[in-house]
Amino acid sequence: MSKIWEMTGSDIADAVRSRRLSATEVTQAHLARLDEVNPMINAVVDAFPEEALASARQLDEQIANGEEPGPLCSVPVTIKVNVEQNGHARQTGCGF
Repeated sequence: MSKIWEMTGSDIADAVRSRRLSATEVTQAHLARLDEVNPMINAVVDAFPEEALASARQLDEQIANGEEPGPLCSVPVTIKVNVEQNGHARQTGCGF
């Protein structure tokens, strides 16, 4: 299998739904890749690894209980800083 962070979104979702990978494994792989490259490219301003891992564990439990996770389960995404995120203060530094 290729490195998880190199997989397409649909391949990740299929692997998680079929239990070839867990959502936790996918999340850990992407967080590790972020730790590796973000210091050089500064693409992610605020990462929330604890929340991502908690969500992944919850998704793994749902799948283990036979729940249908949805078409994009465990596919990693980033959200542009100008979008409000529930539970996180906007930190733009531009005064609005």
